[in-house]
Amino acid sequence: MPRIEQGEQSMDIQPNQFLTSTNERVLTDDGQQGMRGKEGIGSSTERHQGHVAAAIYANCGQLDNRQLEAIIEWVRSYKNGQEGMRENEGVDSSTEQHQGHVAAVIYANCALLNNRQLDEIIEWVRLYKK
Repeated sequence: MPRIEQGEQSMDIQPNQFLTSTNERVLTDDGQQGMRGKEGIGSSTERHQGHVAAAIYANCGQLDNRQLEAIIEWVRSYKNGQEGMRENEGVDSSTEQHQGHVAAVIYANCALLNNRQLDEIIEWVRLYKK
């Protein structure tokens, strides 16, 4: 999976705050997927979860609480969907584009995750709530 480009971080959320319930890091220091802070490390499901964490880290700083709640609901229900609000890829405001990036990564990576891993993702999104 390609490296996720970092968006402008509007809060002091750091990659080392993305921890599993067993207190293991899922992101490297530069915000990329990597169990125990080492890029590319982890089981297949840990790598999927890390890709979602990287997308959250790169995009959620620009979102408001309503948009963050929408992402939490997507994870909770894990419904079929793709990036692009109103089913028109690329037709979004800048914050909707950030939200859409997270949605696309959730869609591509969450199917193999268990409930504990999904709950951890929800907690990472909540880091950004104001």
